[in-house]
Amino acid sequence: MVVNLGKRLCTCQFWILTSIPCVHACAALARVNKRPKDFCHQLCTMEAYNKTYAHHINPLSGQSLWEKSLYTQPQALNIRRRPGALTKKRRKDADEGNNGNKKTKPSGGPAAPAPPRPQKLPTKRTSSPPPQSIGVDPTQGASVATSSRLHNFMKFVPTSGFKVPRKNNNS
Repeated sequence: MVVNLGKRLCTCQFWILTSIPCVHACAALARVNKRPKDFCHQLCTMEAYNKTYAHHINPLSGQSLWEKSLYTQPQALNIRRRPGALTKKRRKDADEGNNGNKKTKPSGGPAAPAPPRPQKLPTKRTSSPPPQSIGVDPTQGASVATSSRLHNFMKFVPTSGFKVPRKNNNS
């Protein structure tokens, strides 16, 4: 670490943040036979601490001895909630079924088995991808691989009036 005793700086930034010399500054001060106490901010010294806590406040024996206020005590706000349970609005996946949905009518026959869950997605490769030759696209100022990734990423950009289509459970 680099220490500047004249400006009271160290590259670890501890001296600037706390106004107390860090271990690097203390080592540099010991090398030039100076005391770190002289390089602390005056509010970080024991004298300032003792002046702060020189006066003490005696606690009262109990709440019955507290002074009574002329003002009314603060009251909590009245929060009105609508009657009934809170509604949970969540779109279910196709494999979750329609349990509890009021719009679906129960069928007269036996309950249909739930469709099988899809296969798990393959895990990400942990090995590094094979090296590619890097070409530069002069119009973009980036490599061809970067510009193609950006192009694939930016294929669809929704506008402010775009509404997400709802999922169909027709399958």
